[in-house]
Order: sequence, then structure tokens, then C-alpha cells
Amino acid sequence: MISPLSATKIDSIQINGKQVTTTVTYLIGTPCWYFYKAENNNVNDVFTSRVYGKYDGEICVQVVSSLKHTEKINFTTSGTKNLRFWQNDSTYLDTLIVIQ
Repeated sequence: MISPLSATKIDSIQINGKQVTTTVTYLIGTPCWYFYKAENNNVNDVFTSRVYGKYDGEICVQVVSSLKHTEKINFTTSGTKNLRFWQNDSTYLDTLIVIQ
């Protein structure tokens, strides 16, 4: 089973020139879920990320858990940027950063 994961916390943001590295925590249903893929869109001054997890169906303890995903983002221009991490179909975890 493949499903989008809900971002719960932006753990870190590191800015190095025009490259930004983010680490975000995502909610998963059980510890047996793992990172599958990220669908990213970086247009103008807005970076949007939707992370997917995968569960292979094996027997697993039913404990809500989380996973961390690190993303490298390259911007071509300076200025204020909006980072958006998907939570559900109508909500994103947003933050603004400034690229010098």
C-alpha cells in the first residue's frame, strides 16, 4: 500500500547559498511504513513537497510512529521563499525563508 504522509514538524532548515536542506517529520501508521517517494514542485518562490510512504503488508505492531525525510532544494534566485509540506488535501505545513 502506498499513501501520502502527513508532515507534522519541520525539524531543521539549513541555508547554504541558494541550496536549502530541510528535515521534516511525517506521521506514519505503524513502524513498518517506510519512505517511498517525494513529489516536489519548485516554481517561482514556492517549494511544495508531498511525501509518500509504503507498507508492504507484513504483520506489524500497531503503534503510531513517525519518520524523518531530508530534502535538498535548489533555488535560482534570491529573496523570500515559501516552503510547503503536505499535511492533507486542504492543509500544508508552511514556513518562509530568505535566500540572500
